[in-house]
Amino acid sequence: MNRFTEIYAGLPRAARWLVWFVAGVVAFIAINDYVLVYHDRWSSRADRLAADLSRLRALGTSESDQGRMIAEGMVRFGRPSLPAPAAQVGQALTRRVNDVFDNAGILDRTQIEKGGSFKALTSDQRFERVIIEVTFEADPRVVTQVVADLEASPEVTCISRLREDKSQTSSRAGGSSRSGAGAGLVRATIAAEAWALPQSSR
Repeated sequence: MNRFTEIYAGLPRAARWLVWFVAGVVAFIAINDYVLVYHDRWSSRADRLAADLSRLRALGTSESDQGRMIAEGMVRFGRPSLPAPAAQVGQALTRRVNDVFDNAGILDRTQIEKGGSFKALTSDQRFERVIIEVTFEADPRVVTQVVADLEASPEVTCISRLREDKSQTSSRAGGSSRSGAGAGLVRATIAAEAWALPQSSR
């Protein structure tokens, strides 16, 4: 450092100004590049936010195609509501599924709880999938009624799986289902699904 100071002190006045000029140019370039990087980053983010706001504005008015579709959907199906937290949704779905199957007289059943997640189409928000999959044997008419009851339930977002196979049971003694006994039974698997907010979104 002392050597550099001695060299600098020995330079003519014009050379000293040249050194300061070069140092200033280097500092300006470095700071400018740093600022430009952050400017581009924030500018890109601002453009995305502006696009999202424009899309939301279009969804909120019946003058756009998307807005008209949403307005017609609310007239037919009612206003949409944000899902509840996963724990609350899971409890409500379990109660409703049990009620539907108990009311149908289907007591002999296998019930499995599953889960998953998916990303919303218009944002980075993720939603949890709460799934209760039930396997049982019953008369096809009873299966149809169970599906109808589940689809009509507000706790059920959708029936994500429905499978029917011919029952391997040729007869039943007594039976725990109103479906009765006989060769007309089918083995069905129904997955009732509900969507929920992750726990971190509460």
